[in-house]
Amino acid sequence: MLLLTIIAAYFGSAAIAFTIGRERPLIATRCSQIIGLIIFLLSLGLPMFIQQGTTFNATLITLEPFTLDLNLTFDNLTWVMLGLVSFLSLNIHSYASRYLLSDQNQGRFIGQLSLLSAAVTLLCVSGDLLTAFIAWQFIGMSLYLLLNHYHYDAKANQAAKKKFMINRVGDVSFLIAVILAEYFYHSSDFAVLAQQSGNVISLIVLLVFIAMMTKSAQFPFHIWLPDTMETPTPVSAMMHAGVINAGGLLLARMSASYISIVWVMDLVFITGLVTAVCGQWFMQSQVDTKKRLAYSTMGQMGYMVMQCGLGCFASAVFHLIAHGLYKACLFLNAGTSLKTANRATAPTTKPGAKYFAAILSLLTIIITLLISENTALANQLSAVIWLFMGISLYSLLQQCYVDSIPQRIGLSLVVIGLFCAYLLALSFTITLFSDAIVERARFTLTPFVLIAAMAATLMIILASHFIKSQCSPRLSAVTYRHGYNKLDVEWYFRQILINPVRQLGDWLIRILEVLPRHSRTLLLIAYAIVSLFCIVYLSTENHLQKYTLISYGLLSVMIIVAIIANRRQTLESLLTSLALFTLTIVNVAFCYGSAGEVIGLFQLCSAVPVLIAMVLLLRARSNPQKARTSLVFNRLPWCHFYLSVILIVFIGLPGTSSFMTEILLMQMLIAKAPLAMILLPVTVLFISLAVLNCLQKTIFNPRALRQHAAKLSPSTHILVLTAITINLINGLAPTYALNTITQFVG
Repeated sequence: MLLLTIIAAYFGSAAIAFTIGRERPLIATRCSQIIGLIIFLLSLGLPMFIQQGTTFNATLITLEPFTLDLNLTFDNLTWVMLGLVSFLSLNIHSYASRYLLSDQNQGRFIGQLSLLSAAVTLLCVSGDLLTAFIAWQFIGMSLYLLLNHYHYDAKANQAAKKKFMINRVGDVSFLIAVILAEYFYHSSDFAVLAQQSGNVISLIVLLVFIAMMTKSAQFPFHIWLPDTMETPTPVSAMMHAGVINAGGLLLARMSASYISIVWVMDLVFITGLVTAVCGQWFMQSQVDTKKRLAYSTMGQMGYMVMQCGLGCFASAVFHLIAHGLYKACLFLNAGTSLKTANRATAPTTKPGAKYFAAILSLLTIIITLLISENTALANQLSAVIWLFMGISLYSLLQQCYVDSIPQRIGLSLVVIGLFCAYLLALSFTITLFSDAIVERARFTLTPFVLIAAMAATLMIILASHFIKSQCSPRLSAVTYRHGYNKLDVEWYFRQILINPVRQLGDWLIRILEVLPRHSRTLLLIAYAIVSLFCIVYLSTENHLQKYTLISYGLLSVMIIVAIIANRRQTLESLLTSLALFTLTIVNVAFCYGSAGEVIGLFQLCSAVPVLIAMVLLLRARSNPQKARTSLVFNRLPWCHFYLSVILIVFIGLPGTSSFMTEILLMQMLIAKAPLAMILLPVTVLFISLAVLNCLQKTIFNPRALRQHAAKLSPSTHILVLTAITINLINGLAPTYALNTITQFVG
């Protein structure tokens, strides 16, 4: 119960901020800080109240033959991560209370920051893939809202849009992994998955790793990270110190499943290595302080993933914790760092410094390895990790080569002492997490490996100086250009994936525009009539193969409709697409017996009121009585606020009926139509992109705010709130609605 209390406390903080934050921002910020302090102190004392290895189970949904459970777990990893997240959240909330002091919407920002803290906390205590996926989705949505805090800023809009699009690809991959685990193993519990072997578990861990790549900015999904620097600094601190570490935490939770699949571990290592190298390369080509920090985070995340690929999961978690604290400090101190950088002069390397640092770092590592030969540290870390440690130690010792010999010795002893303290803390972390993380070093620490690692370290150090001194201006310019442009990865994404889809949408729109307006209306009516006929026909016949083909056809048509809506980017066309999407989901569900009929009616009962509310809001937008708007106060009119909530309801976020329908329907399709099971989340992905583009163009656009800010009558407020409430209740507690529909159908 204490774990749920911590999560509920963050939601309570958000509720206070949303309720009184606009009129009394000081009280809202003080309440958030007090609640954050209580949560931090409670997190530190959790081992006194909860026994190690304790799990908490709760049934999310029950519909024969499907049962989905949520699982929370408490162990040393949970305890440490809760302490880290609550500590960072407390400090960032305190910083935000001063940073946004002049912002009229400080309360809203604090509320969204509390929601993000609650989502990250839920991920830390997750005991299965389903719970982790729900937290994963909430993290993405909360971060999108924070990145889009200044929704009238075009750069902030584009950055939030890019981040949302890439993360939705990872969400689809994650969701398919959850469905596979629930279908084949009847559970997505991490302990159950750790006992499995074969192709299915290999596919599951691969899909989870793809989701992790999108969230933790791994190459080539890193393109969203540097563009998010338009957001307020507290968001950058929380994102780089907490959110982006979520992928590493998930890999550590599934360490027992990963270490048994060698080819996936190799893929993880290669991905981390490429990301680490590219992150440091891209950082050298940047002049903006926050972008340099962003690429530094990318490199550090690559190093963490590389550790996981070597089997050093506990070491990766230790690096995650150290990096989170360090990077939060850097972002919250970014202004001071910029002033210091402007005053500082370029460092000069003294003759003999590189030889002094190389010899001293090699001796330090060799002596450390000889002393710690029989400890957990020597057994867990691989030669590649020691290689990176040697390079880092060399860089620090090179700065200790000053003119005064006593100062040189003193600084060197301080650096070596800190290095040894780091190793001791790392060794303690490995022991602490032994109950939650399965470790396996990929290399045996033999004298040959030790000598090879030291030789490689020395060669890299000497080669770096040679390349730096012999590099031609032309090569430097080419290297700088490719580093600044991120190896043109985004251009390739656009040319291979995005532009073809856009061209297809434009081509389809041109075809529709050729047709007379009444012909387009007749097409929609015909589709509706055929859909209703399918519903009646499919509920009376029983030909599985025929139904499967119908499912493929309906979902394919829906993808085309979503592509058209994505290019039109108007609320009217999006309303049509959402109505057709609802009808398609109902048709596909009715293909598969009585359970499918229950799912289809559940979606129909939840979506129709929301669609009606959207129609009322669109009619209100054409009302000549306009509401006053002001970009200075950074507020949405009620009409635009309701429209944004309604559109977000349809993209399948946890807590909405769309999410429940998607989960249940995928559970049903995996056994009877596996391809349709994949097409369904892809369809939702395209619908999400259409919703996002429409939000950016018609809801958050400053011109749209001035032109279409309509006044709403009290009855419209009541009807819209009722429709949204029905959808959310069915999403949060779907069992009652499903049982009622089951009795009705039966």
